[in-house]
Amino acid sequence: MTSPDLTWLLGHWSGALVGNPRQARTLTFSKTPLGVRGVLDERFPDRPVTRIGAYDIFVRGQSLLLQANEGSRKVRLKGRADPQSARFLRSSSAEGLILFEVRRSDHTLTVRRAFGPQHGASVEDLSTFEHVGEQ
Repeated sequence: MTSPDLTWLLGHWSGALVGNPRQARTLTFSKTPLGVRGVLDERFPDRPVTRIGAYDIFVRGQSLLLQANEGSRKVRLKGRADPQSARFLRSSSAEGLILFEVRRSDHTLTVRRAFGPQHGASVEDLSTFEHVGEQ
């Protein structure tokens, strides 16, 4: 598999959790020797910046993969990419991150993250970002 063109992700993005604009977030995507790395941070006005996670996107063999590091958890999801979107999944019965989806429309980036069963239910997290600068 050849590496998909993920340059549409590159740069600095600023936004918030959908439905909670006070929960501000920044997302920075940069090139790496193997692909692209994204770093997602949470920013509250009255607290220090908190790292939510780091996400490495790369090709191994015939698979497009995302290696996600959130807190002490490291998970690998398989995915596919289109010209302005990428979607990565693993089993819905797994603990932790099971979905990472990113879509670009003009200067807006939408990121959806979903997590495996926690207390018997799946949890979803949706954020939107505006492009604020190049990497």
